[in-house]
Amino acid sequence: MYFINDTFSYKNQGLVFFSNGLSINFIVMIIISPLVLYFYIKDKKNYETSKNNYYQVDIYINSKKYCLTGYLDTGNILKDPYKKRPVIIVNHEKLSFANKKKILVPYQTITNQGLMTCIKPDKVVIDDREIYNCLIGKSDNKFNLNDSDCILPNKFKEELS
Repeated sequence: MYFINDTFSYKNQGLVFFSNGLSINFIVMIIISPLVLYFYIKDKKNYETSKNNYYQVDIYINSKKYCLTGYLDTGNILKDPYKKRPVIIVNHEKLSFANKKKILVPYQTITNQGLMTCIKPDKVVIDDREIYNCLIGKSDNKFNLNDSDCILPNKFKEELS
């Protein structure tokens, strides 16, 4: 860059160099700066959007409190077919469903379908807001959403905003 700038931007007469107008560095900065700013702002907006979808979730089952990190997934529209209760999907190793009445909820994904084992929790608190009338479903498939432990349904989007 320095060689190109000296070669094309400066003229010399003997040992004296003088500028011949705008330098190549200045022209390159004018072209590259808007691109760098555009990608920086775009990346920052994407980061803030994804950060706003993570919540602290406290689930109370049989007098036991489970502290999890939840991701609000707008594609999770899983509901109990009878009472239309939304389902919070949790990794199977994070909760114990012992001594609770189990409810089977049918689900369908792109790759398969089946019945998910769910329970009615005693209480669910998401970022200091109590959520009533929901189910907790245990996923046998491990999911990885940037260290989140559970997937919150789309229905909570209005309640958490």
